[in-house]
Amino acid sequence: MFSDNAYVTILLCSHLLKDDGAKPFSIVEWSNLAANIINSKIKEPAGLMQLSKQEIQNNLLISEENAERISILLSRGAKLAFALEELSRKGIGVVTKSDKEYPKRIKALLKKNAPPLLYYSGDISLINSKGIAIVGSRNIDEKGVKFAYDLAKKAAGENLTIFSGGAKGIDTTSEQSAIENRGKVVSILADSLSQRIKKKEIRERIVNKQLLLISANNPDAPFSAGGAMNRNKYIYCLSSAAFVIASDFNKGGTWAGAIENIKNNWVKTFIWDNKTYDGNKKLIEKGGIPLTDIAKDNLSDLISEKISLNNQMDLFGIYEKDLAIRECSEAYIKEVLEEITDTVKDKNTDTSAICKKDTELVIDEFYDINSKKNASRISGIDKEKILETQTSYDLFDIVIPSIIKLLKQPMTLEEIALKLNINKKQASTWIERAMSLSMVSKLNKPVRYISK
Repeated sequence: MFSDNAYVTILLCSHLLKDDGAKPFSIVEWSNLAANIINSKIKEPAGLMQLSKQEIQNNLLISEENAERISILLSRGAKLAFALEELSRKGIGVVTKSDKEYPKRIKALLKKNAPPLLYYSGDISLINSKGIAIVGSRNIDEKGVKFAYDLAKKAAGENLTIFSGGAKGIDTTSEQSAIENRGKVVSILADSLSQRIKKKEIRERIVNKQLLLISANNPDAPFSAGGAMNRNKYIYCLSSAAFVIASDFNKGGTWAGAIENIKNNWVKTFIWDNKTYDGNKKLIEKGGIPLTDIAKDNLSDLISEKISLNNQMDLFGIYEKDLAIRECSEAYIKEVLEEITDTVKDKNTDTSAICKKDTELVIDEFYDINSKKNASRISGIDKEKILETQTSYDLFDIVIPSIIKLLKQPMTLEEIALKLNINKKQASTWIERAMSLSMVSKLNKPVRYISK
């Protein structure tokens, strides 16, 4: 069963049906449309279902052409129901950005570039599990195969899920190792999900809840370079850290994916420090973390040592409404804080210090917990204490450091709402409160806001 919001998302964005005279919305198009819906009187995608083309155009203030496009796509309801039923018979489900099962990391890290829906087969709960990405070249020597196998085996022993791309070489080696060592795998496919699940060994792994297959592309779609490049993003953003086993220099999907991750700082990028692969050395020079002997390291410690500021704020992302179309509940707040707490619990960060008086300091400590400056402030963890304070947790104190930083330059209310990915009403509420505390000033002609 799909919620009305999820169903509308599928209607407007999926390529399950043949062209009916209107092209489904792309990733960025849908993100922009969803923000438009949230900031309108409609408020949520489901509100489109009972509207005429003219009402859609008037409420969203869009062109007649786009209103017609939406109207045509929404009219495909009966056909879509049959298509979804056929997928279900094959063992394929659909999860949208409106659903709680949608991967939190992808939504937080990719924001507008997060796909509006994902097709999957297997235990969908694995998509939000803690784990590592293992990536590398298709053409790999025996030493590379062994390193990938041993790394995946170690990860399985530490109850870390393997995120990979299902391709030949490093991908299949790491996935096979995890399965053989009673671990779990999330395989992100660029094409042919429908064909992949026909294989007997794949079906057995899915039934045993060891394997989850996901794809942002139509389950019957053939391979495409664009799909493969997007797939790389999802592999990195689903994981807690990435491990590159072998890469060519300045060419190939492994190189491109690793460079993109390092540039965007989605997750830490570990590179096997092996001179056999010319790309590995260059990736280390560009910011990758060299990795030599995995036998000496605890993987959970490696991936939890430090959280970047960007990722930290995204994990906090309590204010994010995006396409979930729901206010932040206490349960969701608790879930996010538990994730943060678990991420740093082995590093003796005092999470009980999170309070109204010192929010910005705590954020600093989360992403720089090893600095000498903060060392004297860090003293153990009190997870129970932080969870006990959930009912009185003030979200304003979580987001105000970001707002202050954002408003170093004057911005309009619309710009603030767009940057924070929230609706205009919520942005106005926080800005007014910040002004009452003399943290933000209002400029006139035109009306803009700036931090003091």
